[in-house]
Amino acid sequence: MKHVQFMINSLAVVKMAVLVGLMAVSFSAMASGNGVYAHDRDTVSEEIFINPYQMPQFRGGETALLKFLQDNIQYPPQAVKDKVQGRVVVQFLVDPSGCVGEVNVVRSVREDLDAEAVRVAKMLPKFYPGRCNGKAVSVWYTLPVTFALDGDDVPIKPIDKDVEEKAEFPGGEAALEQFLKDNIKYPSKAVKNKIEGRVKVEFLVGKTGKVSHIRVVESVDKDLAREALRVCKLLPDFKPATVNGEPVEVRFSLPISFRIPSIKHQYLNHVRIEAK
Repeated sequence: MKHVQFMINSLAVVKMAVLVGLMAVSFSAMASGNGVYAHDRDTVSEEIFINPYQMPQFRGGETALLKFLQDNIQYPPQAVKDKVQGRVVVQFLVDPSGCVGEVNVVRSVREDLDAEAVRVAKMLPKFYPGRCNGKAVSVWYTLPVTFALDGDDVPIKPIDKDVEEKAEFPGGEAALEQFLKDNIKYPSKAVKNKIEGRVKVEFLVGKTGKVSHIRVVESVDKDLAREALRVCKLLPDFKPATVNGEPVEVRFSLPISFRIPSIKHQYLNHVRIEAK
């Protein structure tokens, strides 16, 4: 049976559609304090903030939000049959009480995938509301949901909440980062054209730690994506994830930021590859 793969982006969640870029993904907010009205009309009863000082938080955190989506979203059968996949971005209002209100699709893939993402977004339980100057306010929250089918009909498995030990690169995160820095070469064409940004790669780490089913799920440029993919294919075996002491197969997400030092950045909180 095909499965759906979900990705929650921290920067996208945080910055409302200024990116998409991390993506949502892993998860802080920059506050502006400026209210943005929900509708273009002469009188409104309430300000809706795009960048409040404190963003709404799903109860239990991002892991719990991911699990909620995994438990409730069903990949539309016709989309599976047609092998349609892609990322639907929905945006919904979290009111001062934490309830999810209006839900809109801001990036569409196909009607049935859009409808499924909206259906489940409307089922979301209360959040901790966003706050501005200590006061609960209404906030637009952006949530990307990626529907993905593996090309070999092998579903990309989400990391199970009961995983005791996550899959790990030999030597840990610092060693993984160093491996990428030592092996990735910033494409000369991208440097010449001043192209930079994030490439997100996902792959399976099997029960033996072997890396397989590597694919790019987000990229700003095809040359950057090609280089990230090339080097990920060189990855050595990982230490496998375990459940009840037994090794299990899990999905591993790896964001890689390509940057040119001469260009100023506000954030880069994942593996960073600098042009030389």
